[in-house]
Amino acid sequence: MVRKFQMFFAPNILSNILSTFPYDKWKLRIIFSIVLSYATYYVTRLNFSFAIPSLVYEFGFTKTQIGLVLSAFSIVYGLGKFFSGIASDITSAKKIIMTGLLGTALINLIVPSITTIWFLAIIWGINGCFQAMGWPPCVRLINNWFHKNEIGTVWGLCNSAHAIGSSFIGIIAGILLSTFNWKALFYLPAAIAFIVLLNLTNHLDEYPNHKNRIQGKNNNKNLHANNAKSLSYGNIIFEKLLKSSIVWSMALGTMFLYVIRVGLLNWLPTFLIEHNHNMNSVGWQFSTLEFLGIFGGIAAGYISDKVGYIHRSKVAMTLIFGLIICIGAFIILPQDCLLLKNAAIMLFGFFIYGPQVLAGIIANDYASKSIAAAVTGFIGTFGYIGATFAGIGLGIIADKFGWSGLFITLFISSIACFLCFLTANHHSSKTKSTEEL
Repeated sequence: MVRKFQMFFAPNILSNILSTFPYDKWKLRIIFSIVLSYATYYVTRLNFSFAIPSLVYEFGFTKTQIGLVLSAFSIVYGLGKFFSGIASDITSAKKIIMTGLLGTALINLIVPSITTIWFLAIIWGINGCFQAMGWPPCVRLINNWFHKNEIGTVWGLCNSAHAIGSSFIGIIAGILLSTFNWKALFYLPAAIAFIVLLNLTNHLDEYPNHKNRIQGKNNNKNLHANNAKSLSYGNIIFEKLLKSSIVWSMALGTMFLYVIRVGLLNWLPTFLIEHNHNMNSVGWQFSTLEFLGIFGGIAAGYISDKVGYIHRSKVAMTLIFGLIICIGAFIILPQDCLLLKNAAIMLFGFFIYGPQVLAGIIANDYASKSIAAAVTGFIGTFGYIGATFAGIGLGIIADKFGWSGLFITLFISSIACFLCFLTANHHSSKTKSTEEL
């Protein structure tokens, strides 16, 4: 009977595999390439968070000084995202991604030789410029390759890259620090970035029919369409981005969300170490947070596709409400409630990354596809206004008011974020999705 079972199902499985269209194979390849590239961007930037305790110990830097470095990165990164989005819309998304990877790899090779706080702030700020070339061009590729009904799920899958990268660096950070020293936290990510860069050379394409690989046709039609759109690109930016209340609501919501997200990424490792957690424990807790973030982002995107674009903000609001509860519980629970506090840390990822994914999708639902990368960059710029505060602002708060002041600030930010999504939900219920220009 087992043999008959195998004979019946094996041909069907083989048939399904063989019937897969080349276009579908390339879709999977594009998703994999985006995830790999953007995960590498995170490996080459979150390594700094795990080096902070060593920098404080070896050079005597204060939290405010480290916050200055983090804010220098965030300011440049935030501004750079908008401009890299525009560049990705009107030039080559692939070239933008690869240029950023090359630049951040070189910066990571330089950092271990720096001993002064001002030079470190300058160099890490330059890294922010290269890091800004990561996500906006990825969104350009997603919009080139996938239908609107797939965008939420695909965006969630690709956005999981930052959680994958964060989890990876969290796991290896303890190993590198215990086996070598803090400088290895920069050398290994640089080497990884160079390897990924070589791999992407032949694995990223701008359009489904690029280089005649899929349909036997060239992509002149796509290029002409893009050229036609570029003639009125400035007007589209003004009408569908700068005048959109939904885009502005998502920009402000993302700003508050990034205060929470980047605040945790920057300061949670130091907080846990100061509360007698060893580096290996911290790495695993940090990685678990990011791991659940993967599921939060994918689940949010998938559910929002199923319920329809007009209800995406409701899905986001549900997740933010969960985030408010988790942060509140983390503040209220006593220090000896380790199990519940650790559970709250893990759930942070799920409830943060879902709304983060949806913010960009919601903004793009009500804007033109021809400015997808610019809209994403604009949202990201406001995100890193929040991230700038999460650097030096939270550093000052931690120095003056302690860790309780920092987490209360995160709690207030979560409430403000909820109100922004509530505003977007109000406007989206009255607005129809913009037709393609």
